[in-house]
Amino acid sequence: MSFQLSREQFRTMILYDWKIGLTYKDNPARLVQAWREQAPSDHTVFNWFREFQRDNFSVQDAPRSGRPSTSVNEQTIDAVRKIIEDDPQSTYQQIENILGISSTSINSIIHDYLNTRKVCAPGV
Repeated sequence: MSFQLSREQFRTMILYDWKIGLTYKDNPARLVQAWREQAPSDHTVFNWFREFQRDNFSVQDAPRSGRPSTSVNEQTIDAVRKIIEDDPQSTYQQIENILGISSTSINSIIHDYLNTRKVCAPGV
């Protein structure tokens, strides 16, 4: 039986080991014994033990500033579709400037969601 554990589940196991008095040196071996290559690195375990010592017991990912984890959503897909329909010769750079999303996201939207290709050869 093979299944993936989430980061939060591993963090909960690390918190439990910290709570019962194991050290950050003991925890990784236990995780590797049970979860093999899925287990978090020694460095990750050390960082979480340090967080718990600071009385930070949240095992959830902390919110981060900046661009959201994904710019690919219904709104941006529709916006890219409209830009291309209005001006089929628009470039990735133009779309990037208009929408403020990365060219990687634009590429994903064009190829994976709109199932189309952007022809970049002028005069064709």
